[in-house]
Amino acid sequence: MLLTTRGATSNTIRLIIGLSTKLLAYFGILMLSACSLLPKPDAPGKPSRSSDVTNIAQYDLKTALQCWTIEGKFGFKPTDKTRYKSASARLRWRQDGEAFSIRLSGPLGQGTVLLDGSLIDPNKTNTQTVTLTQSDAIPQLVDADQLLSDILGHSFPLHYLTWWLRGLPAPTTTPNPLFSVDENQHLVELHQGDWLVTYPRLQTVNAISLPRTVKLKHPQLSATLSLNRWSNFACQIP
Repeated sequence: MLLTTRGATSNTIRLIIGLSTKLLAYFGILMLSACSLLPKPDAPGKPSRSSDVTNIAQYDLKTALQCWTIEGKFGFKPTDKTRYKSASARLRWRQDGEAFSIRLSGPLGQGTVLLDGSLIDPNKTNTQTVTLTQSDAIPQLVDADQLLSDILGHSFPLHYLTWWLRGLPAPTTTPNPLFSVDENQHLVELHQGDWLVTYPRLQTVNAISLPRTVKLKHPQLSATLSLNRWSNFACQIP
């Protein structure tokens, strides 16, 4: 009788151990499955992706920056090299609210080109006209998109560019574009429309972090803007 009792007890212990092992394995599988469903954090030092513009450092300050003068260099490389040539030019861009004056010196051997105009909202109309002045020629009113297409091989979104130059996505009626920021929340990469905009170098001007180099990439061309000097933040037009 004692042996029978001991045997039963041993069987019970083995049964309990077996059930415990299966339960642990079951809960282990559940935990692994739950962990796999959790969002993976960005690796240390890797830019984090977002579509919320308020995640960008100094967003309000940069948005409020409506007037400036930029001096630097503009270079571009068209995809279709059989029709268009790569070139570079010295750049001076004066922005005063909606009004702008862009001076390019030496593009494609054309001497000095001056573009004056006021920005339009591309969400409302596709026509952006500017006053074109070439060297000593008589100023003429031209379609900005057509002019830039003739020179570069593709038009440039001037309205968007005023935002990209400040390190910000341009406002659109469509959902916010996807972008990446670094550990200091500065914009490092932006996808907007057919354009990829990257910011390899920044600089601090009047306590605001602004781009020093802006790289633009489109299926039809790539361009680089070297923004060597920012100044004249006071607006001149009331």
